[in-house]
Amino acid sequence: MSWFDFVAVELVSLVSGKLNEDELDGYTIGSTISSFMQPFSYAVCIACLTYVGISIGNFNPKQAKRYLWACLYWIWLSSAFLIAISLPFMNSLLKNFTPDGESQKYAAGVFVWSLILAPFDGSGLIMSSAVKSIGLEKPGSVLVGICDFLIFLPVTWLLTFPLGLQPDGLVIGTLIGKLAKIACYSYLFVTNDWEKLSEKLSKIIRDKKLHAMPDDDPEAKQSITSDMPNNKVLPTNI
Repeated sequence: MSWFDFVAVELVSLVSGKLNEDELDGYTIGSTISSFMQPFSYAVCIACLTYVGISIGNFNPKQAKRYLWACLYWIWLSSAFLIAISLPFMNSLLKNFTPDGESQKYAAGVFVWSLILAPFDGSGLIMSSAVKSIGLEKPGSVLVGICDFLIFLPVTWLLTFPLGLQPDGLVIGTLIGKLAKIACYSYLFVTNDWEKLSEKLSKIIRDKKLHAMPDDDPEAKQSITSDMPNNKVLPTNI
């Protein structure tokens, strides 16, 4: 999934080179100043990947869902707080970094749209981590590739140049791409049985533990298999 996102973002960076000088200045400055929100998203994303993965591995899908919802709640709460404290200082920040009024106008638009994008970007990162944690990375990668190359990139190009939204189009297109990915992640969450996924991953973890143990210690192997989901005990002579 990360590969598709990386390539798509780099292609958008290349496309931004077709903007004129004022538009490119505004896009670069506005998106760079608003990027201070990203470390919060990445921190919560790592926490989600860790705690959801541990819960699924321990055959506790209900706890995994609670962690996912808690991470989403936290990212929206933190985004709302950061937006509330940054908007009053937007004009003063942009005046200090933009070379002229035209660039400042473009930077202000990009900055506002980037703030709107922030909670959706964070939600997408968290849901992507959860998809990996519950073992759905393969179908998730297919859906992310479809969203990036059939929705995100074409819509971004259409908004930026044919429809004339200029640098704002780059951010709005990114927002639409994020919404498409969130919809796909939600589809995966709803259409898959978390208990079956948890049981499958728990069994894989226990199989690896069993294979790593010496063959002449059946009691230790039995202690590992005794807490298998639904009392499904694996054979110890493997």
